[in-house]
Amino acid sequence: MPETIRFIRDSLTIDQNLISNLHARPGDTLMIAGRQVTLSTLLPTFDYVIAADQLILASQARISLTGVLGNPSPAVTILARNINRALAVTAAGMAGKNGANGEDGQSGIEHPDGGGKPIIGPGGNGGDGENGGKGGDGGSITI
Repeated sequence: MPETIRFIRDSLTIDQNLISNLHARPGDTLMIAGRQVTLSTLLPTFDYVIAADQLILASQARISLTGVLGNPSPAVTILARNINRALAVTAAGMAGKNGANGEDGQSGIEHPDGGGKPIIGPGGNGGDGENGGKGGDGGSITI
């Protein structure tokens, strides 16, 4: 069952190091709050609620999420009084499984009886492949 993990400090940076130190499991919601919060990266394994008086986006901030096993539709909520520059967040659903390959087509190469150069013809059509699996629903973003 997913849990909500709370982490509140006066000043903090959300990066891979902080997220891994919270010991969350896939699908958990990380509620991170502070007076001054620097956002460096978010991992798609979790949902986020971020609250800050001042939200500072790191120059290389990575906040484009695509769903993964354990969290197929990531959700991000950001509550901030002030954001230091333009904020762009994406939360896409997990990609569906690939479809199965179709059957191979028939070879167009014919070998004449008694040897000689092979005759190259058009070959036969291959069989249809199967449809891929359903992808995850798109995530949600609230700012």
